[in-house]
Amino acid sequence: MNGCIKDDGSCKRNYYDNTSTAETSFDEKGYPVYRRPHANDQRVVPHNREILLDWDGHANLEFAASTYCIFYLYSYLFKGNKKVQLQLNNLGDIDKSDEINIYLRGRMLTSMDAMWRVFGYQTYPAPFPSVRLIKAKLPDEVNAWSREGNLTDIYVYFMRPYPLRHLTICQFYTNYDYKYKLDDARFRDNLNQYDPDGSLRFCELPATNSVKKFYIYKRLHPSYSITRLQGVSADAGEIFYVRYMLRDLPFDSFSDMLTVHGRQCHSFQEAAYERGLLSDDSEAYETFQEARLYQPPSGLRALFVLLTIQGFPTLRIFEDLELREALYLDFLRGNSPSAIALANEKLLEDLHERFSRQNKDMTIYGLPKPIHMLSELDREQELVGDRNSNLQWLQQLHVSHPLTDEMQPAYDEIKQAIQNGKTAFFMIRGIGGAGKTHFAKKVFNFIIKSNLGDLLFYLRLLRLQDQWERL
Repeated sequence: MNGCIKDDGSCKRNYYDNTSTAETSFDEKGYPVYRRPHANDQRVVPHNREILLDWDGHANLEFAASTYCIFYLYSYLFKGNKKVQLQLNNLGDIDKSDEINIYLRGRMLTSMDAMWRVFGYQTYPAPFPSVRLIKAKLPDEVNAWSREGNLTDIYVYFMRPYPLRHLTICQFYTNYDYKYKLDDARFRDNLNQYDPDGSLRFCELPATNSVKKFYIYKRLHPSYSITRLQGVSADAGEIFYVRYMLRDLPFDSFSDMLTVHGRQCHSFQEAAYERGLLSDDSEAYETFQEARLYQPPSGLRALFVLLTIQGFPTLRIFEDLELREALYLDFLRGNSPSAIALANEKLLEDLHERFSRQNKDMTIYGLPKPIHMLSELDREQELVGDRNSNLQWLQQLHVSHPLTDEMQPAYDEIKQAIQNGKTAFFMIRGIGGAGKTHFAKKVFNFIIKSNLGDLLFYLRLLRLQDQWERL
């Protein structure tokens, strides 16, 4: 009677179904069909007994764990502006039929509208000339869009005809644009491909396997808009150097960007440097050279990663064989080609790990990835070692650095707590040179030996050890 009864007399919520349900299951939309062993149970709304008793009233409770729930919540929460009645007291000088001025005085502004007006920015009419932003993209992204049949600004720019090859990307989009159908009246009435002055009016770009046919045409009023390349942060990696070169020079393809004086560069950073666009790259280079005097290889690797993610061009450092040797010197075991190749691989693995800690991918900076990338478990096991080597190390520590009379009771108490699974907090205090580090190594080693199979314990232990070393 209240709208739930369908034309055939049944309930659309299935509460008047006389069948029983033996077990709870899920329907095709992910909603539960609850267990109702008796026919009369079909008239019971899903509920929770404790909530009903506490609420002392009707409380419907449903289990929802599907995408339909998201759609429902979205439509429920975003129903539009609330309908309210208001009365304006500032309409004495306005006729009641003047809807425009009534709207201007009584409209509601969003926070963004209010901020825009407070700062004095123009809202109407639109600013003139308009600004068109072109986004720099890397080859993989452009190719991915093209494979899906979509046009990108860079793809169209690279496909421009020969008479326009001298234009940079900003010059091109200031004077030309593109579309799939050339249906403007000025082109229907005049099919000449060139203007009287010899400049190109329009051209047809044939369809490919993925991208359909489109047209490049001359804009009627080039001065009506300004074309700008969207800014890119200096620490964004290779895309920063792509934008850097597109801004000043014309190119036909990404391969053309990488080719300098007939030589194919390995990265866009290298290409920009070879073209003389990065004349001021000496700061990072000289900083690294100075750090070699007092930093071990691990410190140099940390500095290299820091300089790279801060936006400094560091490929010059990586390509310098002498400086690269300083980066992998602690991995080098001999001077044979195989030993050098192994050290190089270890260097790449270490750099990959350091970039990953900063949520960065080393390839976006033009650096090669290691051949073998260790998993998190492999890295932790490599740092911790195996049971036999740790036990041997512990025995050596006992012999070379025996515990003092003050250390032994503390060590025994901690050892006993670990063996008994007791949770405890110990504060190790002592003056400089009292042996706190050696004591901590013995404790850490005993913990490792006692919990070798627990990966979660590895991670907690290594974080604790890292904090200890920093302290």
